[in-house]
Amino acid sequence: MNAVIEAFEVPVSNDEIKAEIRELRADNKKLNEKIDVVAGTLIAAQIALHDKVDEGFRAADAKIDALRNKMDEGFRAADTKIDALRNRMDEGFRAADTKLEQKCTGLSAAQAALRDKMDEGFRAANAKIDAVDTKLGEKLTTLSNDVADMRGLQKAMLWVIGGLGSLAMLLITAGKALHWF
Repeated sequence: MNAVIEAFEVPVSNDEIKAEIRELRADNKKLNEKIDVVAGTLIAAQIALHDKVDEGFRAADAKIDALRNKMDEGFRAADTKIDALRNRMDEGFRAADTKLEQKCTGLSAAQAALRDKMDEGFRAANAKIDAVDTKLGEKLTTLSNDVADMRGLQKAMLWVIGGLGSLAMLLITAGKALHWF
């Protein structure tokens, strides 16, 4: 025997879903603001480092020019001083390059860590949304079943009332025909 259950769609307020989405958007906005602050700080530090390196180059170039002028005047002793100065500058540049590479590597690691934190936040937000969706689905199913049960009860009550009304009419008609009333 196949039973047919009629169900009606019942509008459900999704204020809970909207509130969860607002919270997720606020969290996402906070994370983006933190990323912007960190990126701005790192860019400013990189620009300042480049400016310092440029100043070092300018100062070194001025010293080299002065040493070359002296060398042009015939001071052979200046050759050894220039070579020594160039060696020190090269070591300084190598050290500065090494430090710059280390800072860039640190920046990449920080960005990766921040990206991982954001991914975790997104995963948690998706889990919350899925949980809310599951709860709403369960509530809708329960509500639909309750409405279907009420319709069945309503139909049964109408049949009983109709049957009692018909029986009452039959008794009244029989009573009048037999002069009981």
